[in-house]
Amino acid sequence: MIKNRTLIIIFLAAAAVCAAVIVLSRSAAQNAGYAEIVQGGEVIETVPLAEAENAVEIRVGSEDGGYNTVRIDSGGAQVTEADCPDKVCVEQGRITDGTYPIVCLPHKLVVRLVTKPQSGIDAVTGR
Repeated sequence: MIKNRTLIIIFLAAAAVCAAVIVLSRSAAQNAGYAEIVQGGEVIETVPLAEAENAVEIRVGSEDGGYNTVRIDSGGAQVTEADCPDKVCVEQGRITDGTYPIVCLPHKLVVRLVTKPQSGIDAVTGR
């Protein structure tokens, strides 16, 4: 009898953890607003993430004749191809929030995610 109760408690705790992970991941995706592609300090393309359910690929040319291919979908953005010498922008991988942008210095390219402002109390300032 005690073994059954223990198994039920463990199962319910695991189900609660799984449910929390799903809810939090969906909440983060809903806060995502749009992806911006910036070159030379100017925004050249803005793609709302909600509208990018099917992946959108954008090829961005640079002044020196180079290029970057940016892939944007509902979950984030990444540079999939580039002809710059170091390919740091490709190696950075996919971004899914606005914490860090993807930067390609040789082509003066920045890909960043801009999130919707969250309403409510800020945990740091209390406002």
